[in-house]
Amino acid sequence: RSPAQLNMELRPACLDAVTAMMLAYALRCHLEQAAEEGQDAAELSRTAHQVAASHNAAAGRMQVAVAAKGGLEDLLGESQSYMQEESEYFMAQARVHAAKASERQGRKPEQLAHMELAISHMERVYQASNSTA
Repeated sequence: RSPAQLNMELRPACLDAVTAMMLAYALRCHLEQAAEEGQDAAELSRTAHQVAASHNAAAGRMQVAVAAKGGLEDLLGESQSYMQEESEYFMAQARVHAAKASERQGRKPEQLAHMELAISHMERVYQASNSTA
């Protein structure tokens, strides 16, 4: 396809999906930078949760764009499942950071609950990645 054809295919639903995907990636970069800077575990947990939510929102917007046949269906359809897996992964990260924060505060039962939820999220990532492989 020529660039002119591609631009004509970008409908509002498709642009919304691409914008949501870019926001999710920007938040992911923010999380990675915060981790490199040694930010507090509780704050990393909150940020990872925001990253997970943004990936989930992007996946939903991609689903809407694909259904609206707004162009780029192939790209968005493939990216949608990836964004859903990433959302699960970052939810697991949020739980791991929350567990670290709970450990530092001496709240062992809460720490264990967070780790169990993190494992649950990672199992879903594993299952999804094996079903698409």
